[in-house]
Amino acid sequence: MDWVDTTADAGGTLVIVLRGDIDFTNAADVMQVIRADAALATGPDIEVDLAAVTFLDSSGIAVLVRLLHLAEQRGGQLRLLHPPEKVRDQLHLAGLAELLGTSGGSPSWLA
Repeated sequence: MDWVDTTADAGGTLVIVLRGDIDFTNAADVMQVIRADAALATGPDIEVDLAAVTFLDSSGIAVLVRLLHLAEQRGGQLRLLHPPEKVRDQLHLAGLAELLGTSGGSPSWLA
């Protein structure tokens, strides 16, 4: 799919690259791809590269919350990488920046 790629890195981390608008029109498809490919990763952690995301609506934000839950179920952490300022602002407005953006008291996203 054009808006999501998944791989596993050498350490077994599930690496997800999201692109474009992640919204109500494709959020279910994005999660379907991620769930299908999650078995590729042997480790518990999930990294999501948001550098190419142009928009998140509530459905797109829900994808990130589901990924947080998936990482927790696996005994790992969710790390959001390179979120554009607009995405960071959307997470702040939704009241989820701290939940999705911190881990162990320090930022888990890299600008």
